[in-house]
Amino acid sequence: MASVAAASKRRSFIVRHWRGELSLPRSYWIDGVLIFGLGINILFIVATICAVVLLHGSPALMTAALLTALAVQVLVYIWAVVGVWRSAGRYAGPKVWSILARVVVVLGVFISIGHLMQDLHLIQLATSQ
Repeated sequence: MASVAAASKRRSFIVRHWRGELSLPRSYWIDGVLIFGLGINILFIVATICAVVLLHGSPALMTAALLTALAVQVLVYIWAVVGVWRSAGRYAGPKVWSILARVVVVLGVFISIGHLMQDLHLIQLATSQ
């Protein structure tokens, strides 16, 4: 049992989050809210502004840059929600926190699908001019 715990500690933070091996509060608040919610989204906004301003004269490059930034954002989002979901499944504390975390993840996925569709539409509008 001790060797399993030691092997888990040696894994990278990214892998431990993905597998749900981090605590639910850490997975939800630090990895989900701070790293994804603030960090990645701010980087996406900056990348989008830079792509539109710097690549305005080249619609093909601008489209590629915007779609790449969006793809990175989606991949990090999947990493964040999978880690929170799995961590909630392992949570040994009051069951209400595990249930609430999973409810918020499901609601967030539905909202994010809507935002993704909106982002794709905006990319189409920005690059068709």
